[in-house]
Amino acid sequence: MHLLRVRALGSARWVLIACAILVLAISVTAYYASPAVVRNLLIAQIESMTHRPVSIDAVALNPFTGRLVVRGFRLREPDGQTPFTDFDRLDVRIRPLSLLRGHLWIREVILQGSTVRIIRFAEGFNISDLIPRSGGTGRTLDVTVDRLVVTKGTVALEDRALAEPRTWYSEKVEIEAHNLSTRRGDGRAVARSVTVGAPVLLEMQKVRLYPIHLEAAVTTSELDLSLARLYFPRDAAVVLERGRASSTLRVALDARAGVRADVSGSLEDVVLVRRGERDPAVLVPKLTVELADFQYQDEKLQVGRFELAGAASVKDPSARGGGRFQVSTLQASIADVTWPVVRPGRVDVRSSVPGGGLLNLTGRLSPPPAASQLRLQLERVDLGPWARLVPSSLRIDGLAEANLQIDEPLAPAVPNQVQGSIAVNQLGVKDAGTELLRARRVEATGLEVHWPSRLAARQLVITGPRATIERDSAGGVAVPGVPGPAAPSSSGSPSATHAPPLALAVGAIVVKDGGLVWRDQTVKPQVTLELSRLDARVTGAAWPLQGPLGVRAAARPPGGGQIEVNARVGVDPFTAEGQVTGRAAEVAPYQAYVPLPARIGGRVDFDLAVALPPLEEGRATVRGRAGASSLDVRD
Repeated sequence: MHLLRVRALGSARWVLIACAILVLAISVTAYYASPAVVRNLLIAQIESMTHRPVSIDAVALNPFTGRLVVRGFRLREPDGQTPFTDFDRLDVRIRPLSLLRGHLWIREVILQGSTVRIIRFAEGFNISDLIPRSGGTGRTLDVTVDRLVVTKGTVALEDRALAEPRTWYSEKVEIEAHNLSTRRGDGRAVARSVTVGAPVLLEMQKVRLYPIHLEAAVTTSELDLSLARLYFPRDAAVVLERGRASSTLRVALDARAGVRADVSGSLEDVVLVRRGERDPAVLVPKLTVELADFQYQDEKLQVGRFELAGAASVKDPSARGGGRFQVSTLQASIADVTWPVVRPGRVDVRSSVPGGGLLNLTGRLSPPPAASQLRLQLERVDLGPWARLVPSSLRIDGLAEANLQIDEPLAPAVPNQVQGSIAVNQLGVKDAGTELLRARRVEATGLEVHWPSRLAARQLVITGPRATIERDSAGGVAVPGVPGPAAPSSSGSPSATHAPPLALAVGAIVVKDGGLVWRDQTVKPQVTLELSRLDARVTGAAWPLQGPLGVRAAARPPGGGQIEVNARVGVDPFTAEGQVTGRAAEVAPYQAYVPLPARIGGRVDFDLAVALPPLEEGRATVRGRAGASSLDVRD
């Protein structure tokens, strides 16, 4: 056994001696090799790693002192023309012998005059192919950097995903870091820059490279918010005209403990204008935000304290001339909120709304199985000013009110029953000045929330609705709330894929004392028919539309009488099957649809079974009985 141990030790010694001789031979070769050879080897290695063309003016390598100097480095995009990154000089000093112990020990790195250009395309970034994919097995080599210095640095962000590409710059980048390592946790760094004209300061301490740990503070002063308007949707009703933001973010990041953060900041002199106008639509003099003890770990969220306070002035859309502004205040306070709920928390949000309305959300959160109590109150919230901030040709008016309560345990993926109701009084919907729909009151009750995928209501009651359906001279039909066919894209590019919308389901839609006007320009003279005293009940309604729908309706037709419908209606494709009955329905209002020169009067009674198959089948079936009384035909 002793002999085997001696032989093993001898073999290991010879292996180490051989490795040392090999390293020495390589070092001597590299030292005496032509700098051009070293430069070409470095270029080939970088091109192999990045798949991008590289050029270097000069390289100096001394393997004995562990010093590498690179001058005039330029890395271009794969097209060979567009610059990606470059620097004037890179000076690196390492401890060569530490590599034998599996430790890359860099004594000093100094980078001067560097520029990095990041380009955002619609499909991603120009650096996407350089980011390593997840699924690695961890580090294979310890790394230590005693000192890192970056001077005269620049980062350019070019956004080509915008309709009009723009480029932003972070200039005067200066970084100094010490003791960055995978073997110790006392690293520190300070970075400064001027980003889009605003000074930014980053300070880090207690830095460990692997497993990652750091504590950092980021301070931004007077950042110009007007740049954000480029990222507003093209059809946004309002855009950001100006504003300033200042903030301080303190964050602790740990591979095991997750993220902890504290934020304090303010927005000042924020102005929103309606697209195509110059006068302000919304003014925010100052809004302050404070977030303390924010934590995120293993998909669990915690907010120790959140405070928000400010005021906004919203232009009254009904005012003429220069208009007047209605002031809205906002004060929010959240404490000890977690998701999932694991400890008691508090929510208190109070806001005054333009027009004298109020919005309050208050309550306490309790960990299951205990019940949480939340209450949402809306009083006289005028929808007009806010609806005009939504990108739509429709104009919505009305006064919203709500008294909703949750008194049950809150847990992920568990639906929540909401007590109370939410309603809109004096609802009006217009398009280009034409009134499409009006109702005295719309009220939803029996709400059930499956956040964020589904919202259900037991019943939606619409009282006193008035709507108009028009058919133009070309036969096109305009139905309130149903958009026409989308215009083709001018660019010819395929439409973007959007996330699925929030699904809506209503157990029953009840219409009381409604009215419906039909205007038809395809006949001469133009026909205007009005159904009144409309009462209906529709079951199975949902959005996106699914069907089938159960429809029961009764109304007074033009001229008097009564019509009742009891049918089952399919949505895609459109089908209908049911019973239609009428009593003492006047004939005269439909004179324009009768291909006879005579004038026809009288009343009809009918009881019909109607079946409408899909339109492509091209025929409908009507069976039953019909009779006329007081019939009068005159030439």
